[in-house]
Amino acid sequence: MLVHDTGLFRVGRSDALIALALLGGVLAAYGGVGAHDFIPCDDDAYVYQNPVVRQGLTAPGFAWAFAPHVANWHPVSWLSHMLDVTLFGLEAGWHHWGNVVLHAVNAVLLFLFLRQGALLRCGTGAPWAPACVAALFALHPLHVESVAWVAERKDVLCGLFFLLSLCAYLGYARRPGVLRYLAVLLFSALAMGSKPMAVTLPGVLLLLDVWPLGRAPWPGQSDGPLRGTRWSRLVLEKLPVLALSALTSAVAVWSQAADRAMGNLATLPVTDRLANAIVSYVSYLGKALWPHDLAIFYPHPALVGSGDSASFGWRVLGAGLALLLLTALALWRSRKQPEVAVGWLWYLGMLVPVIGLVQVGEQAMADRYTYLPMIGIYIAGVWWIADAARPHGRLAQRALAVGFPLLLLALGVATRQQVAVWRDGESVFRHAIAVTENNAFAHNHLGRVYENAGKLGSAIEQYERAIEIRPSAGALSNLGNVLAKSGEPQPALARFEQALALEPSSSIAHGNLGVVLATLGRHDEAIDAYERSIALEPERATTHYNLGSLLLRTRKLERGAAQLEQALDLDPFHAGASNNLGVAYVEQGRLQEGILAYRRTLELDPDHPGTRCNLGRVHERVGDTGDAELEYQQAITLEPPCPHGHRFLGYMNFASGRFDEALVHFEQVRQLAPGADALNDLGAVHAQRRNLPAARAAFEQALRIEPDNSVARKNLERLRAEQASTPPGAAELGSDP
Repeated sequence: MLVHDTGLFRVGRSDALIALALLGGVLAAYGGVGAHDFIPCDDDAYVYQNPVVRQGLTAPGFAWAFAPHVANWHPVSWLSHMLDVTLFGLEAGWHHWGNVVLHAVNAVLLFLFLRQGALLRCGTGAPWAPACVAALFALHPLHVESVAWVAERKDVLCGLFFLLSLCAYLGYARRPGVLRYLAVLLFSALAMGSKPMAVTLPGVLLLLDVWPLGRAPWPGQSDGPLRGTRWSRLVLEKLPVLALSALTSAVAVWSQAADRAMGNLATLPVTDRLANAIVSYVSYLGKALWPHDLAIFYPHPALVGSGDSASFGWRVLGAGLALLLLTALALWRSRKQPEVAVGWLWYLGMLVPVIGLVQVGEQAMADRYTYLPMIGIYIAGVWWIADAARPHGRLAQRALAVGFPLLLLALGVATRQQVAVWRDGESVFRHAIAVTENNAFAHNHLGRVYENAGKLGSAIEQYERAIEIRPSAGALSNLGNVLAKSGEPQPALARFEQALALEPSSSIAHGNLGVVLATLGRHDEAIDAYERSIALEPERATTHYNLGSLLLRTRKLERGAAQLEQALDLDPFHAGASNNLGVAYVEQGRLQEGILAYRRTLELDPDHPGTRCNLGRVHERVGDTGDAELEYQQAITLEPPCPHGHRFLGYMNFASGRFDEALVHFEQVRQLAPGADALNDLGAVHAQRRNLPAARAAFEQALRIEPDNSVARKNLERLRAEQASTPPGAAELGSDP
């Protein structure tokens, strides 16, 4: 076999072919992701609604990435998302492909790492055991969540640097040196900066010292090529990596606690956490052996009820005994096969940060948590099977040569089917509801999908089902939103109040309450609600926008402008805030600043309703009638057309005596936005064209709609005076909207 030594790897021709096969297998299994959409759960916060990420890679964004966000600290992952936006914009398919490519590279790295480790231990040998482990990692459906969910970029990116750190460690162990150790340290830091779950790296490196490196003393093992280092020295050697782990752990816990993502002991006592952790360890093994009923969210039994508590108690007892038995078997087997014990301890140890002893979120377990820990099970299982088959000679080898490819084919098909579940939000949450019980999380998020699609009735059903399973501030607030959109502000108000009774610190519920109070005309109460929301969560641009718009509407121009400026600082892509800031500037007489704000709005959203008309009015005020008319003309070409564009064009034509053209525009206004003002304007043009019966009919109809319309009443009185031969005055147009 031809072998090439790259310094880090010794790569043979068969190794290269296996690497290509792994790449092809991943691309075949995940080939449908290019047509997938973002999932409206975390993908919004991480990518398409994140104002910083949407700007791509920028200097301010780079600094922002190193602060905690979304209850986590993972700056490398943030920078990766920003790079995707810089390269591909917000095309979801390209973001998905980024995850797939990283997963494929990880599968190859895992193979090369294990192959290099086997060569270091034995000096030679077939590549099939490392290839089998890498193939299981590449094609197992349990890893679909980490790959097909854009927000889980942190999993595949952490996997990349985690495996690179292991490869670098093999190189360091073979030829120790400062630069090689610094490479280990660098990749470790990048792994932890991608996802804090990599804090288990020091323990994994110690396991590698046992197998495949053979550096550490282990019962029953003869001296290996790198044997001879004491445990104390091996531990000291890991102290820099351990320091990184400690620092990352502290930052991660602080980030989650600051965002109130960690469950407290009153909600989830230690006994419930421990019971769930024991069951989860065994449940993950079950899903590895038989990957069925995989879901984006598994409800925690202590939060939604586990049915028969006695039955759950037996499950905990059975799972605990199974863990003890498997641990004993792995340690017993370690005298002959240390890789079995190393793989098992790899699995147990890597899951510790996410097994639920420190509860983050409300899930019982998550498929994504197995992305790196399950490698240990693959290692233990493949090497144990290979050793068990060896005494049976060619027959066993032939059986494995036929059976394992069939297993991989079955896993690849199952993975492709599971990938299809992740095509959009509706699919993934409907699937979760189908394969789990009492899944309030899935019902709530499916309600959001329906709400965003305008299916308000279906959204209400899902929110109500979520509340029935487990009342939460989030579901109650979401239900209140839909009721408000459905024209039921009072029931909406009641839901927001219930949400705040459950969770007084819910900034979203306070903000939504402010929206409904503003709708009901209770402006002072709405302002208070918005301010409470901002005090709890100062970085939510939407709340600053809502508060600024309300302050603007209540003529508190300076305060309103300040809030709108803050909204734009937080979300530079918020076209509504930019438009309303232009309104605030113009109302304060800051016309040039208003023009700049409107132009910025049109850069963000060329079809933003009302902005072109607003810009046209400012141009009129500064005497640029040509620019004003151009903006109005563009406004009426929008879909749907802007009635104000027709209105202002009508005013300009009326003022210049082009009454026939004014009539055409006012007729369009009457059709697009019927009301008393539209009829009054139409009547004024008819009066100037001496069509007095039509003018009188328009004024009278305007007053039937709005009896207190003073302009229409004055115009009708003038018209009657003229018809009675009394010297009339000129008919007046309505006031600006």
